Amino acid sequence: MKSIEPTELRYPNCLFRAWKGHLLRPVWIRMYRGPFGLEDLQRRNQEVDGYGFAEWFTSVYFHLQNYTVIRGGYFKEERPIFPQALAVVGANGMQVLQNISHSQPPDLLVLPASGKFFFVEAKRGRDRVSKTQAAAFSMIEEELKCRVKVGHLTKVKTIEASSRPEECKKAMDECELLDEKLVALFTKHIGENGGSVQLEADGKCR
Repeated sequence: MKSIEPTELRYPNCLFRAWKGHLLRPVWIRMYRGPFGLEDLQRRNQEVDGYGFAEWFTSVYFHLQNYTVIRGGYFKEERPIFPQALAVVGANGMQVLQNISHSQPPDLLVLPASGKFFFVEAKRGRDRVSKTQAAAFSMIEEELKCRVKVGHLTKVKTIEASSRPEECKKAMDECELLDEKLVALFTKHIGENGGSVQLEADGKCR
């Protein structure tokens, strides 16, 4: 069983704080209709504890590089995204994913514009791939003849949601996730609201 070298991704802490404050999910759903959909707006995860941030951030990261990202429990037949995932990995590949024991398939199924699909497991901070996950991922690579990658998120230090707009902008510029719309959105409202951002039900910042 070979080890999987992680791809290091950096994020500004103001984004993570916005996620924990239930502010970021509806914004990303509105901005990125590729990896996210209305089902995501209806399903509220434990954002207050940071749950789900790594998966969503990594989804946006690959989406902005023009990859097609399939997520949201793509291996579960009851999910709307399942037919798309099935068309990519095939019936035999899907059976492999569904029969994994003591673990789950990787968070993301990613398709480049051309070439072979691959999987990505998203981790943040001290969270690492367990031995059980590593064994499952090695099996997936062998059976489906594809890569399983790990995206490891590291926080950009000293950047808080209460920082001055120019500091938050600088932090985002230093990250792999370069999105001018998102930068403008948060720097604008962090500055206007003294470190707080309010988001209405329609996903628009106030």
